[in-house]
Amino acid sequence: MGLSGLVTKPISRDNKFVPNILPSYRQGRELVNEHDQKALIKAYRSWVYICASRNATVFSSFPLRIYVNKPNKNSKTYFKTKGITKERRQFFERNSTFEEYTRKEMIIEEVIEHPFLELIKNVNAFKNRNDLMFLSDVYQELTGNAYWYLPKDRYGLPAEIWMPPPQNTTIVPDSKEFIKGYLYSNGQQKIPFDEN
Repeated sequence: MGLSGLVTKPISRDNKFVPNILPSYRQGRELVNEHDQKALIKAYRSWVYICASRNATVFSSFPLRIYVNKPNKNSKTYFKTKGITKERRQFFERNSTFEEYTRKEMIIEEVIEHPFLELIKNVNAFKNRNDLMFLSDVYQELTGNAYWYLPKDRYGLPAEIWMPPPQNTTIVPDSKEFIKGYLYSNGQQKIPFDEN
């Protein structure tokens, strides 16, 4: 599971930046609570539905790719790779996000066989990659949270991806680690998850 900036504790009025960020009627209150999450999901209709669905459709259409940096063309990788186009290399070189990986004359290749690529293609018995990415984006847009539960196989690797709805998922805070875990509520049933 992941966290997308949810704050559940009241904001201190002593913080000098709060008046600049929050309107006065929201100061000293929880930013997001369980009831707001449900209301945000219920707002998925009319123009909210149209906008969120269009964004999610575009987001889910982009393919996920993995790239690897090799010091030279004779370097071996654990997974099958293929070379990238000149245009893709130029894209990496122009984008400052990738500067660390392209500043040296390293060879960038696309990984074409990898357990993550298989997992994301076959998410679970009921969902595929497009469903997962679409729903992740819709939840992120509506509530600011999109959780992934990754049960592991006998080797300790993620075997499936499941999406607990954010309106049913509560963050369990921790004074030292910030997040102790998560609590998924399904009616009367409460299912705890650790922070990983």
